[in-house]
Amino acid sequence: MTRRRHLLSLAVLAVCAAPRPAAAQAADYSLESMVRADSAATAWLGQLAALDWKGSYATAAPNFRSRVRLWDWELMVDHLRDQLRRPEKREVIGREYLRDIPPFPPDEYIRIRYVTHLHEGRRVFENVLLGLQPDGEWRIVDYILWPNPQGDIVLPGVPLTSGAGGRASDLRPGGGGPGTVARPSAPTTPSTPSSPKPSRP
Repeated sequence: MTRRRHLLSLAVLAVCAAPRPAAAQAADYSLESMVRADSAATAWLGQLAALDWKGSYATAAPNFRSRVRLWDWELMVDHLRDQLRRPEKREVIGREYLRDIPPFPPDEYIRIRYVTHLHEGRRVFENVLLGLQPDGEWRIVDYILWPNPQGDIVLPGVPLTSGAGGRASDLRPGGGGPGTVARPSAPTTPSTPSSPKPSRP
């Protein structure tokens, strides 16, 4: 009887110590990645809310900093200070794990989408893309802000140039490349029609 109990105990230990299925391990990894990416995004958005353009730039991924110049980022944060500063509430409306999304380098990415409620009943939508870095940290690769999911983005003052020095494309939902925003053209001054010269008799 004692021997049978001993064998049963060993069998239970063997089952508990057996390696977990790959699907379960992948699910655990994905959940852990989501939690870490969510924490990194929250901290970074907190820097934007404080209008800390230097801090948010420094903690972004190298890929972000290679596409966005520091002074352009400062102008963008200042331009959008009303939308970025101290939102009343920010809700997550979507998370997704991605791999190898052009034009970004082949790697692991997590996209988090928010609806952000501002004062006076206003709201904006934010899209934060994080990439897994060589040091194991999740850092911001791309950030998009627009007033409604189907409308144009609200980044008119941020020229983001490609690494090859090419022109930035105009990013709208369903068009253009992630993280590229067209440089706004200078406003044109309407010409005043000149009065016709009187003809000589």
